[in-house]
Amino acid sequence: MRTLARIIAALWFGWWAFFGIASGLAEGGGNLIFHLIFPILIFAVLLLVVWRWELVECILMILLGLIVAIAYPLPIGQNFPTTTSIFMELTMALPPLLAGLLLIAARRKSRAPAVSE
Repeated sequence: MRTLARIIAALWFGWWAFFGIASGLAEGGGNLIFHLIFPILIFAVLLLVVWRWELVECILMILLGLIVAIAYPLPIGQNFPTTTSIFMELTMALPPLLAGLLLIAARRKSRAPAVSE
């Protein structure tokens, strides 16, 4: 479960790094720095932190997923069609939330005493 959670987190980071670069280039490169800072720098730092400290990883991933799931639709989601908002929730909020929950499950499983038959 731990490996799957980290793969999900890495894929999530990769998607947003690609998205940031593609968006910056599509807008003529003027906003490339802005689009690079958020998806790459912030997500890369988060990914490195969560890869190093597992308990922090669980908390940060779940917290980030919940914040995005709740905060995104309020000011931004109203400007887009429902399908766009759903896509953003699935790509921005679900992966870190799922990774965090998988990591908690992995921590509990590794701490559970062995059951002898």
